[in-house]
Amino acid sequence: MLDQETWDSISGNNLVYELEWVAADRDNNLALFVSYMPAKVPSMVLTSLEDYNEIYNYFDCRIPWKSSEQILAKPAQSSLDEFAEIGLFTYDFKVDHEAPENQGYRLYASPANSFTIQDIELDEHLILQIPRLDCVFGEEIIRQDVVEQHITSQ
Repeated sequence: MLDQETWDSISGNNLVYELEWVAADRDNNLALFVSYMPAKVPSMVLTSLEDYNEIYNYFDCRIPWKSSEQILAKPAQSSLDEFAEIGLFTYDFKVDHEAPENQGYRLYASPANSFTIQDIELDEHLILQIPRLDCVFGEEIIRQDVVEQHITSQ
């Protein structure tokens, strides 16, 4: 969960940050994106701290809590793997210095069973805050221009 000071820095582009956000694809599948500067983030993700936290926590709370015994018995696992286990595709932003036109979000993990926008049990105004990207999740890379198209079409 983000606090107000961090939110103000991120939404004002005053901070090099890492931000996790959720989006839907053409087929209504959901994905968690991990971005950091200079990654593009749809502006609607940054409209309200309260809405952002409520959407993020909705998914974060679905990750099964692990006891200390389970943690010790199992090798460390990325939180991106855990989000995939609950049904979200996961993408991590990667800078490509050799081919900047191809930099973007790279597929980290795919779910066995995809969580869709129809599966969400949130207030309608929160569902409307989830950006829809013109792509199909599962692709190896979601380029910056796909996110930029969403930003400029709003």
